[in-house]
Amino acid sequence: MPRLTACILLFLTSFLCVIQANATYQISLLNNTPEPLLVKSICPEEKTDCRAYNTAVIKAYQRNKAFTINYDQKIKNGRLYDLKSYFALKDTVEGYFNVTLKGDAIGSHIQAIDLFINGENHHLLSATNDGKITANKLGSYTFITAQHQAIEIYATTLKDRTSLQKVDSIYLAISMKPEIFKQDNAPNSISLASYNIQAFPFYIGVALDLNKTHSRIAYLSNSPYFKDFDAIAFQEAWAYDVRNTLINNMKQSYPYFYDPIPQHTHLKPLNSGLLILSKWPILTKKFLNYTDTQTLTDADFMTNKGVLYIKINKNGQIYHIFATHTQAQDTEKAIQLRQREFRLIEKFIYAQNIPTNEPVLLLGDLNTDYYNKNQYQYFKQILKPSVYLNTQNKSPKYSYDADLNMMIDPNAKAEYGLYDYISPLQDYRQPIDAAFQVTPIRALDKISMYQRSWLNSLSKVYAYGNVEISDH
Repeated sequence: MPRLTACILLFLTSFLCVIQANATYQISLLNNTPEPLLVKSICPEEKTDCRAYNTAVIKAYQRNKAFTINYDQKIKNGRLYDLKSYFALKDTVEGYFNVTLKGDAIGSHIQAIDLFINGENHHLLSATNDGKITANKLGSYTFITAQHQAIEIYATTLKDRTSLQKVDSIYLAISMKPEIFKQDNAPNSISLASYNIQAFPFYIGVALDLNKTHSRIAYLSNSPYFKDFDAIAFQEAWAYDVRNTLINNMKQSYPYFYDPIPQHTHLKPLNSGLLILSKWPILTKKFLNYTDTQTLTDADFMTNKGVLYIKINKNGQIYHIFATHTQAQDTEKAIQLRQREFRLIEKFIYAQNIPTNEPVLLLGDLNTDYYNKNQYQYFKQILKPSVYLNTQNKSPKYSYDADLNMMIDPNAKAEYGLYDYISPLQDYRQPIDAAFQVTPIRALDKISMYQRSWLNSLSKVYAYGNVEISDH
């Protein structure tokens, strides 16, 4: 029996140590705007075990810690404590968040999360009848600036660690709705979107944290941000139920589509991952499977990657659109395979006998960083893209950015690159004017997107509060 007692005591001691180690509120602030956000966080005036992370500036589209504060130590029963985060967004809005916690006989609780702006107080989250704010609550307020710009402000509470408190993490966010290039019915203009959505079949979740694939795709397919293009090309739409969700949920805006290839071609478990939706009639549909002529490497060995072609008629103007997802990775073999694929795309385009006075556009994840001179130069030499980087408004430099995107494994080495393209090809009709823009889309208004998926609760690779719709 003494050994059993010792084991029980050891277990209890270890458990209490875990609770003690996690006995903090973690408060983060997300700047979901294209402008830098000036911030200053201030701990309570009374002595507490509090740390304010004053980075002075949160870069565009980045999230930083604002506070950690011990929920128990140096907290007096019945006493109120205010944590203030002051912010200013260039020429648009300034104010502060106030998170109020109240001491209990054991520990404390969050009593209110308020927003002070233009001399007015707005309750983002208020206590329930028991005087406490519980986890999994989402509050918001929309502020209209003098320039008629809508600023959306959010507060979310989560329970995400082993502890005695009801709330562990608080996420605050200041967001501008992205300005999306709008489609119109004029035949001589076209608005396109390309999106790598990382939508693998469910069983891949054993190896990868897919951040609630079905929640992400349901949000994307019902989002107003994706209603007004002439066509959208998706990559990594690997799962069939995902493809069906996109087709069915978006068919009112996009009645025409091309889903190019069945599963299990070449005895590979994954299809091409390509899917294209169109507002306009599709006159021609074709697909070239890269695995017809070469064996892919690394994880792509299990796929049927390729390039699709559609010809659409927009009110009398013909557009030729090619969408692809090429070999990933930067090993010597992967680079060689990708360069062969550029040659395959070149021949595939040439084989369509397209008149040079008609526009030809290339879309997709080329896995070729625009800023990598050696790799981009080969891509440019073969396919001759007319890449336009003049943008409608401020835009992230990269389409894949480990500093901005929580779906990119934080334990991996920092990764950045502009891998995703929408470009006219130079040998065909050129636009008088064009713009290219990277636009982050986040599900800030969806409480379920902040929560950890059941697979992630096992792996714990990523943090809670992951509102990303894709890793690109």
